[in-house]
Amino acid sequence: MLNQDKSIHAYLTGNLSTWETRELIHWLNESPENKRQFKVIQEYWNNTNEIISLDQANIDEAYQKLSKNIFETDNDQVKPVAKVVSLATFSKSNKTVWLSVAASIALIIGVFMFMSHLKEPKIDREAVSIITKENPAGRKSRIILPDGTAVKLNSNSKLKFPESFSNTERIVYLEGEAFFKVAKDAERPFSVVSGGITTTALGTSFNVKSSNNVENVKVALVTGQVKVKDDKGSSVILAPNEMVTYEEGKIDKRLFDYNKEIAWSEGKLYFKQKKLTQVFLDLEAWYGFEFEFELTKPLKGKYSGEFANNPSLERVMDGISYASGFDYEITGNKILIKN
Repeated sequence: MLNQDKSIHAYLTGNLSTWETRELIHWLNESPENKRQFKVIQEYWNNTNEIISLDQANIDEAYQKLSKNIFETDNDQVKPVAKVVSLATFSKSNKTVWLSVAASIALIIGVFMFMSHLKEPKIDREAVSIITKENPAGRKSRIILPDGTAVKLNSNSKLKFPESFSNTERIVYLEGEAFFKVAKDAERPFSVVSGGITTTALGTSFNVKSSNNVENVKVALVTGQVKVKDDKGSSVILAPNEMVTYEEGKIDKRLFDYNKEIAWSEGKLYFKQKKLTQVFLDLEAWYGFEFEFELTKPLKGKYSGEFANNPSLERVMDGISYASGFDYEITGNKILIKN
């Protein structure tokens, strides 16, 4: 789900996209508490032109905290009853503080009194289901989106998209890696949001890979043209055979090795001077097996090789073990590596 503080901020300032609107509606309908918090934030904005966060939206707690020594609440009525407080006891230096507190309390009371008269947000009420496709280690899948766009979703990856796209845009959210062959539609740009990067295209094919634990994204363009933009507003245009890497908040553009970045989508395993430890990690994700080690001396060196046509695990392990000088045993879903 989107960051709700950002979604609410976008709604109040008039910058909410169609996708964000539907996500916000979905969140509002999840519970009465969500609607209550939204109403508090909305009224605070209407009265002060300032936006508070969800963490600050507990109006009851704020009201009690600021008013406990100034007001007494009549248990039989909603409205507060004022205490008699002598301002004469305040020194001149304290008057500024008192006025600040009084203004804050007045603001809280204003929001409190509006609570029973709030209106629902004026946003599109069309219910749109959000579909999530997720692959564990060892599984890859092919997905056809509502607009006809074909997606190859890699293992350890998740894709979220609406049951139907809007009339103005097509937006999907990716965690992990996927290859997109976008259906052409000049009226509705297609965007992939992944790890702080938004990749937008009209009709093209490209690969997006993001890391789940660090802000690291790669976008490799095969055909057409795409625009890659980060959440700070920086953007670049890619031509075929160019890729963008986004790491530590910086965008870098360069050419890429097709086999290294795209071969997985064609059922091909490709290694080029890769450390064996990384090779094993790649194989864990590809096949869903777990590696264990029983070594009298550490494995050294790097491995280069290529296996096409969705190769079997045994075929791959035979090739790598022969070239790298180790033995292996497969038991269940575990692979034991030994000298």
